Amino acid sequence: MGIRGICSYNSYWRGLDYFESKRVKNITRVNKNEYDADVEGRELYHVHIFTNHPRKSTCTCPHAAGKSIVCKHKVAVYFSIFPEEAQEAIDERNSFYEDLEEREREYDKKVEDITKYYEEYVDSLSIEEIKTMLVNRMVDSYMENEEDPYEEDDYY
Repeated sequence: MGIRGICSYNSYWRGLDYFESKRVKNITRVNKNEYDADVEGRELYHVHIFTNHPRKSTCTCPHAAGKSIVCKHKVAVYFSIFPEEAQEAIDERNSFYEDLEEREREYDKKVEDITKYYEEYVDSLSIEEIKTMLVNRMVDSYMENEEDPYEEDDYY
């Protein structure tokens, strides 16, 4: 059972950050399915992980102490135990950011293209045409919030 489905979005990704920052210290295998570790946070927190039942794991941080919450410290330790799952999360995050960067490049290119188009169009206009278009747009913008007396009414 993976850790992702039983923790919050924030705990998952913050735990990955803690794992990558090498905040997990003194990891010790207690038995086949249990590990102890310390995790550096605001303080040094002690985490006990049950790999076969991660919700039963414990952490001394204020967020999870005495609760079945899977905090970022538990996630970081879990990733230390199962680095292949950490790598899957890293790959997913990297893919997300690559996709985001591609969408940003496409958006910037569209802005660049449309800016060039409108600059060329405006350059082709006379000053009087530009003034007329600007005044019309200003009036339209102002009138958007005014009641239209020509609009049909349900009264009749």
